[in-house]
Amino acid sequence: MRILVVDDDEQLRIALFSTLKHLSCECSLAQNAKEALNLLKKETFDLILSDLKMPKVDGIELLKQVKQNNINIPFVIMTAFGTIETAVLAIKLGAFDFIVKPFSKETIEKIMSLSANYNVLKPIQEFSVDSEYIFESKKMRETLELVEKVAKTDVTVLLSGETGTGKEVIAKLVHKLSNRSKEKFVSINCASIPANLLESELFGYEKGAFSGAVKTYKGKFEQANDGTLLLDEISEMPLELQAKLLRVLQERVVDKLGSSQSVAIDTRIICTTNKNLAEQVKNGCFREDLFYRISVFPILLSPLRERTEDIPCLIDFFIKKYSRRFQKDMQGISNEALEILLNYAWLGNVRELENTIERAIILSKQNFLSKEDIFLHGI
Repeated sequence: MRILVVDDDEQLRIALFSTLKHLSCECSLAQNAKEALNLLKKETFDLILSDLKMPKVDGIELLKQVKQNNINIPFVIMTAFGTIETAVLAIKLGAFDFIVKPFSKETIEKIMSLSANYNVLKPIQEFSVDSEYIFESKKMRETLELVEKVAKTDVTVLLSGETGTGKEVIAKLVHKLSNRSKEKFVSINCASIPANLLESELFGYEKGAFSGAVKTYKGKFEQANDGTLLLDEISEMPLELQAKLLRVLQERVVDKLGSSQSVAIDTRIICTTNKNLAEQVKNGCFREDLFYRISVFPILLSPLRERTEDIPCLIDFFIKKYSRRFQKDMQGISNEALEILLNYAWLGNVRELENTIERAIILSKQNFLSKEDIFLHGI
């Protein structure tokens, strides 16, 4: 593998050169963006490792110039912890990943392994109509473009949005587009499990750890090892458990109940919430340090009432879906019924719309949904 290292710190350049040589890589060094661009014109590389903060032209600007020159090479930003927000911007601009200084040899090896499988993902808009990703709005297109970019990395993603906006669907899409797609996708709803059971569900336990622990149990983190773990409604996690979760995210190890040995894990974490976590932090309901750890790459899912142009195509999709399920020959929806649905507030978002269409198809005696088939709360 041929790697280009761009950093104004001579000591770091030399250290990386030594590490990469030990990993049997060919390595070229550049102390600034100008030197890097000159090398890219003359030579071919498999990976670019660039510092974020450099004089005159920084890593962000270098990334932009690389993209403008149609150089399709995985571009990885090296950053200090205090500049993670800028590194996330780099991901949005097309960077392959970012790594936080100081990093280990194993981190470099993992980046090399991931970038070796680098390929251009299928555009979101080319997904088939049966794929659950139905949209016409600019807001959803922008959201899915962000998903497509962050999926290639191992960055923790925080999906926020009202109930019914499709947070779990998007979480599964992140997994599907990631390098972990062939591994398990495991989810746990933090709101649906009693606080006294959530710890054992997440971290697991050894046989005899407590009354009723008749055999060793692998928790969700271990079950999702090498894959993706979705922590659904993380805002509902008790504060005492939040501290333990923070250690898992920082150290990448889990401590089973009843065990004195930690278990190393390699799990991609996605979190969802229907609350404003920043407000939860201010109110003392959510740990500030955990908030910053899980919100490395936040994505806000817009409510359906703010993207009404998606409603007609979603209606069409749900009509086809439930016509097949209930073996009905539904041809569409009347203009009157469509107008009612377009003007409704949809506090339950896509989930409420789907339930409304499902009920209407069950009730309908015609092959077109009419306004008489539509039942909406408060109307």
